[in-house]
Amino acid sequence: MPEPYRTALRCARWSATALLLVVVPVAAKELVIGQSLGLTGGGAQVAKQYLEGAKCHFDLVNAEGGVRGNKLRLVSLDDQGNREKTVENTRILIDTEKAFVLFGYTAAAGAQAAFPLIEERGVPLLGIASGGLGVHDKFRRTVFHVRASYTAELDGIVRLLSASGLAGEGRYGFVYNQDAKANLGAFEAVAKGSGVAVAGSVAIDRNSTDMREPVTQLLGRNPSVIIAITTSKAMAAFIKEARKQGYRGTIVSSSFAGDPLVDDVGKDGVGTIVAQVVPDPKARITAIVREHHAAMTKCGVQSAPSSSSLEGYISARVLTEGLKRAPPNVTRDALVTSLESLRKFDLGGIEVSFSPTNHEGSDFVELLIIAKDGKLKR
Repeated sequence: MPEPYRTALRCARWSATALLLVVVPVAAKELVIGQSLGLTGGGAQVAKQYLEGAKCHFDLVNAEGGVRGNKLRLVSLDDQGNREKTVENTRILIDTEKAFVLFGYTAAAGAQAAFPLIEERGVPLLGIASGGLGVHDKFRRTVFHVRASYTAELDGIVRLLSASGLAGEGRYGFVYNQDAKANLGAFEAVAKGSGVAVAGSVAIDRNSTDMREPVTQLLGRNPSVIIAITTSKAMAAFIKEARKQGYRGTIVSSSFAGDPLVDDVGKDGVGTIVAQVVPDPKARITAIVREHHAAMTKCGVQSAPSSSSLEGYISARVLTEGLKRAPPNVTRDALVTSLESLRKFDLGGIEVSFSPTNHEGSDFVELLIIAKDGKLKR
């Protein structure tokens, strides 16, 4: 073949190759989001609700093409609310599932136990569904909190009760999970700062419903108000036993028990005050609540939206926003920097803000009460 023809053929091949490079899109990545949560155990219902809200958001993002074409795959492993199992799951998520980011752990004790591994590998973790002091105790570069800490909750509870007179004689009793003693420290610090009296405290097993001994022990200290941070089933059992033993004072549950407490405690729960770290999931006057309802309908979720599903949805929204703001070829470090750029990110009724020195995204707290009709109300 004459040389001019060979040259023309080579040019044609190069042109075709260049054309292919232009028109063939780069294959989209799959970003794995790893989650360890208590799908069984005392906090199972809250964990399932949180997962429902988060998964719904990620599914809708994927239905619209993902984040810059990258699909988000949520891998959720059951840790039964157990510390050791949470650490084991974290190792599996990082090493086997190749999780790019960790998300939505539901037990503070488990997350705290997994921190050394998470920090060693440099994997971001966002949206721990707990305000426990054990995970909010200090700044960690790769850990981002979307919900308020229990310190913020306790401070709001004590201030409201003291101002309203619902604290009676002002002698506070405190109930906490035996594997989360740091929360006792948070309560004692808030009580000291507020100048209120501590009648006593008692540690319980978060997965137990036998509360006779703990209730007897705490009531022996004659508290006029009891505040508890534990699971829904343990909280319900404590309330029932306290009422059975004749306690008529005010009882306050932290947000950890969530909406399931209403059904778990039944008629014995009337008058119980419940703290929440997200807007009332039934109040559609709030933009984020309307959006949450619409999303759950699109996802075909049959159960009613709850505070826990809304928290999961909000946390998923925050993570997605961080991914959207990150560079196209996102790295873990780039995601951390991107999340730190969120300033007063307005979700419509709740704001989330981070910075390079503060990863406590929200201090939103409101108190509801279980009314006589068995519903949580303002």
